[in-house]
Amino acid sequence: MDLFVGLRKLDRRGNEMHFPDFNHIEHGMVARGWLRVSHREIDPARSTPYQPWLKHQRALKLEPGEIVPVEIEVWPSSTLFRAGETLRLEVQGGSFIYTRSNPLPLKHGRICTGHHETINAGRHTIHCGETYDSHLLVPVIVDAPSPLVGEGSSEFQQRRMGEG
Repeated sequence: MDLFVGLRKLDRRGNEMHFPDFNHIEHGMVARGWLRVSHREIDPARSTPYQPWLKHQRALKLEPGEIVPVEIEVWPSSTLFRAGETLRLEVQGGSFIYTRSNPLPLKHGRICTGHHETINAGRHTIHCGETYDSHLLVPVIVDAPSPLVGEGSSEFQQRRMGEG
């Protein structure tokens, strides 16, 4: 089973905001990740909470009906979110290159990071919630001033003093 995850930023009205993306023109996502579930084996000595380190030493094939935990690394991104904006997580069984966020024709190079040869076949079920740990770990920087706020402004001073 191949799993693809993508993060999108939506503005206050629910419209997607596009970003320059790895080897994509300008209509990319905030970040993305991909995992072939048979390569889910983690190296605990090298992994961190924010970056699972996959061994890629052997294929751990799934048996029909088998439920296994997976950790999918999402490529790093630094994105400013303001009040009312939304981070949306999408999980799917194929690459994100054929979505509305990347409407350019193939001749413009949108196949650069596509994974066209997946091993997906049949029906797959993603188990989440209740007894199945399911989360997106997002580091949040709250003490840093906004890059859009100048050091001389009163907003910068309030944030710096812990008042804002």
